[in-house]
Amino acid sequence: MSDRESTSGIGSRKDAHLAICTERDVEHRRSTLLDQVHLLHDSLPELSISDIDLSVEYFGRRLQAPIVISGMSGGTENGRELNRAMATAAQKFGLAMGVGSQRAMLVDPDTVDTFRMREVAPDILLFANLGCVQARDAGVGRVAELVEAIRADAICIHLNPAQELVQDEGDRDFRGCLDAIAELVDELHVPTIVKETGCGLSPATLARLASVGVEWVDTAGAGGTSWTGIEGLRGRKRQQALGEALREWGIPTAASVAYARRAGFRIIASGGIRTGLDAARAIALGADAAGLALPLLRAFAAGGDLKELDAIRTPKQTEAMSKRGRRALDRIRQFPLPVVAALNGLALGGGAELAMACDLRVASRNAEIGFLQGQLNVTTAWGGGIDLVAAVGSRRALELLASARRIPADEALSLGLFDRVSDPEQSLADCVRHFVAPFVARPRQVLEGFKAISTGHRQSVHKHLSGTEQRHFIATWIHTDHWEAVARANAKRTKKN
Repeated sequence: MSDRESTSGIGSRKDAHLAICTERDVEHRRSTLLDQVHLLHDSLPELSISDIDLSVEYFGRRLQAPIVISGMSGGTENGRELNRAMATAAQKFGLAMGVGSQRAMLVDPDTVDTFRMREVAPDILLFANLGCVQARDAGVGRVAELVEAIRADAICIHLNPAQELVQDEGDRDFRGCLDAIAELVDELHVPTIVKETGCGLSPATLARLASVGVEWVDTAGAGGTSWTGIEGLRGRKRQQALGEALREWGIPTAASVAYARRAGFRIIASGGIRTGLDAARAIALGADAAGLALPLLRAFAAGGDLKELDAIRTPKQTEAMSKRGRRALDRIRQFPLPVVAALNGLALGGGAELAMACDLRVASRNAEIGFLQGQLNVTTAWGGGIDLVAAVGSRRALELLASARRIPADEALSLGLFDRVSDPEQSLADCVRHFVAPFVARPRQVLEGFKAISTGHRQSVHKHLSGTEQRHFIATWIHTDHWEAVARANAKRTKKN
């Protein structure tokens, strides 16, 4: 990443990465080779299940299990919400966690709150994170400030030359990185973990790291999320072509763990860890802990407690759930001032209903909206269908609801679902600022007057149609067609992950 890049440019890319990882095919098509590790069965264990203790202690922190939630994002509001959710889970279950790259903090120190997690997770083992090129350029003192700012226990220095070379805006000069790592190992007040980002660590790389005193590595091998592949799903034609060409580049996770073990390192095994069995196989190969990210990101993005939703089967339960959601969105609809939704990714299903509850919608170019409820053989629940009819008319709304398709930003703008879409080189935050500038210039009482008229019209429409929407939602939710569709979707998601 070029040092000339702005905070808004970094943020836009980070949010685009999250959106792509959530919904697109971003995993290696080759195996991690962990499936080739066969654990020996013990027919005579001579122990009780209650005697098994998975807890470990690393870097002065006790973990209930040797599991690391790998760093994913930061520097944006979306990154902050993701980090806080992951930190809350890590605190609850006694796991370790890393934040995403803190490069944004070097450019804009005010982004620190998107990385600070001690408020919700005071006891977890927390890893700071910075790219090796940025660590080289910043120096030990600045890196130490990043660690101290979030009260981290160690720092991951990540290596991602393949990803950078694919990015049009990526780094091209990797000289001096080994010396920078050596300085951090010698002078930083917390341990330094060297981490790959999906391409694994070779014996030659491991030998160089050992020569400067590195003790811990995170393999992040090939077979899981392909960051070269992710870059191929965005950017210009050159980036897309090179990303596709290098999508399968890298050393499989199992091989990288074996190389690191042979070289005498302490190891966090990551890259395609999808199940407890994957983690057990990696640990059997010599890893101290296993790290994962993509399954947790997708669970976070899906929203809600799926087990709780699965338990809602009766008409009475369904009605109560519908009313709770509608009350929440009605608070947005009836807020006394205009509410603007800023969409920097996917607004699907219930997310689309939330977006439509807002008065206006501003979106980035990678945003999509879609009423996908029809894919699960259910209708809208919280007034979103009514809002859609009001926005685009009954004929167009019927097509969008029945097709249950995802609508890209440009089409959403032409349909009137979005009110503004950011320019190609414009950040979403900048687009929102320009969009709301005329609103901010008006006195509060004027905006309240305009909103009252809008709210009055909207309430009259909802009053006539909300009963119809709720009745059909209950009927479709409890129908066997809905639950069969849910089962198929869950089976597909399990196979994908």
